[in-house]
Amino acid sequence: MINLLSLMLAEAWFIKTPDWEPAILFIGFLSALVIQELKSEHLNYKLSKKEKLETLYIKVHEMMEELIKATKTYEKINLSSKFSKLTAEIQIIAKPSIIKQYKKVTNLYTDWASLYIKAYPKPKNGMQILYSENADPTKKYQKLEKEIYEKFYKEYENLINDMHFEIEKKT
Repeated sequence: MINLLSLMLAEAWFIKTPDWEPAILFIGFLSALVIQELKSEHLNYKLSKKEKLETLYIKVHEMMEELIKATKTYEKINLSSKFSKLTAEIQIIAKPSIIKQYKKVTNLYTDWASLYIKAYPKPKNGMQILYSENADPTKKYQKLEKEIYEKFYKEYENLINDMHFEIEKKT
């Protein structure tokens, strides 16, 4: 950012006073900016497989935590494009066992999220509807929701452990 600002100031000086000194300064800043961009692009290209995996697995972890939180707080979020991109990256970069575990976790998440909404419907106008013990329509979903959540979270923890192990193995 500073290089770009310096380049613009040197250009303004050159336009106002077309002489050899501002021209050399302008060419110097332009060269520095081009070299900086090329170097940055080269460094990004040369990320090791380990660094790519670390970045990807952190994104997976963030996404799952965001999904769990959004479900429990009844947030309406649209992560479909982010989720699709993440799934594509997993399928290209990760090893087959991670891909399989990731799919298992995402399927279990989907099962759990749909049950969570049935077991604990969103309060209407900030008011939770209370039912009598015998007439509670959500009760039949609550036990199943807890079981699915436990299974989902256990598999999610297994995925985290597998991803961690794979990263550690790459060192």
